[in-house]
Amino acid sequence: MKRVIKYTNLLLALFAITAFLSSCKKSSNTQVVPTSCTTATNTSDFQNIFGASGLRTWDFEVHSYSFKVASNKTICKIGYESDPNVGSSPYTIRIKDGSTIIYSAPHVFTVGATSYVTPTSTINLTPGQTYTIERVHTHVTGHEEYSIGRVKPMSSFPATSGGMTITGVNFYCANAHTNGPYPSSNIYVPFIDIIFQ
Repeated sequence: MKRVIKYTNLLLALFAITAFLSSCKKSSNTQVVPTSCTTATNTSDFQNIFGASGLRTWDFEVHSYSFKVASNKTICKIGYESDPNVGSSPYTIRIKDGSTIIYSAPHVFTVGATSYVTPTSTINLTPGQTYTIERVHTHVTGHEEYSIGRVKPMSSFPATSGGMTITGVNFYCANAHTNGPYPSSNIYVPFIDIIFQ
């Protein structure tokens, strides 16, 4: 009888271990590998609104525009054109959710043509929020021409294409917003392209 109880306990222990191991699943917290970013940078929502050409003007340290998205989006590339006076000096690209900075990193762009960089961290956007993207260049001491940027003429806001609506623009100097925002800044939008995943 003792031998039957011993085998029964052993079988129950094996059954419990088997049940436990079979119930284990892979964690649902595993990181999802995102699909690759589109290489068709000439068909962005920004370019569908404003086209691909632009003017080099507006000597403010910060060029920015505010925008909303219609559905969940992830930014996978940011495009800009470096001014010849700046060369390979980096611009800070900053993205805000309201007043909260959700992305800020230095990036170097090509002179003479729009080039694209991949953000150094994931930038997820949700509908209903107002975001601001800024290109900041503060290495201008005594050389205001170093802050010149590429812009597109614009007559009215909001402007919508696809899932993106640009709601307004701002140009100002980085030091406590002196010399800005510029009173007539809504006549241009900075050419800061965004490519969504």
